[in-house]
Amino acid sequence: MAYQKTYARINWENYPSDKTPLNEDNLNKVDVATNEIDDRVIHLDLNKLDKTEAADFIKDFTIDKMTGVITVTRYNNTQIVIDTALEKIAVNFKYDAETQKLVLTLDNGEMQYIDLASLITQFEFLDSDTIEFIVDTDGKVTAKVIEGSISEKHLRPDYLADIKVESAKAEASAKAAEQSATNSSNFADLSKSWAVGTEGTVREGDETDNSKYYSEQSKASSEQAGQYVVQVEQKTQQAIDDIEQKGNEIADKIENAYEVNAPEFQVDLETGCLMFRAEDYRYDFQVNRETGCLEWGLSI
Repeated sequence: MAYQKTYARINWENYPSDKTPLNEDNLNKVDVATNEIDDRVIHLDLNKLDKTEAADFIKDFTIDKMTGVITVTRYNNTQIVIDTALEKIAVNFKYDAETQKLVLTLDNGEMQYIDLASLITQFEFLDSDTIEFIVDTDGKVTAKVIEGSISEKHLRPDYLADIKVESAKAEASAKAAEQSATNSSNFADLSKSWAVGTEGTVREGDETDNSKYYSEQSKASSEQAGQYVVQVEQKTQQAIDDIEQKGNEIADKIENAYEVNAPEFQVDLETGCLMFRAEDYRYDFQVNRETGCLEWGLSI
């Protein structure tokens, strides 16, 4: 606490002056002031700071902005030096695609390398009886359908059913025409009737019940079946294109996994603050409490 002045001088004068008589009033002023001063001396003695304890108190604190070294000076003039390793902070970095390493440039010009190979997800593409994967020198993956590998099991059930139905119809028509020709071999007119028809002269209704008619129907069925085959080929090619597109999309994702949008670090030498900037925030930061170092890494 702050003490106030407890005694005002009397300014004693010698005889024959009677301005400052040696009486009870003046003597008690001196007595009260002396007692108060005595109490204050005792109080200060009981509450004073021990010299040994005060020796460890800090009287000065300095920091080297270039190296980050902090110097603490005690009252006994001993010093404590704390190295924050500020010169070890990364001020710039780049990615080496060939070695898959992150190259850090420290404030003191040293280079450090961080292997990112273990952080990149590895994809494995296995060839099948119908699909072949090709990886080029840039790491891009292309899917290719193996020629002659598409069989019935790869076609949509409705396409396959249509082909089989039309094929059966054509086969049935051909067999009917063949049977008609065999049965009319001993009868010329009947043969003609079965072959080309006689407008109903030989047989009733032979204008439509003859080989020629069935052949034309067979041809029409065969052409229709051919159209279905073309449609199947088109659908098959579409399926191949879809597979190649999916493979290319997967390849693009793999390529993007190799590209790191690296953050930028900078130390403000005036304030000692570490500043950070990145186009996205896929990074984790933490302070190592044992070393005092700032550690960071990619969020996977």
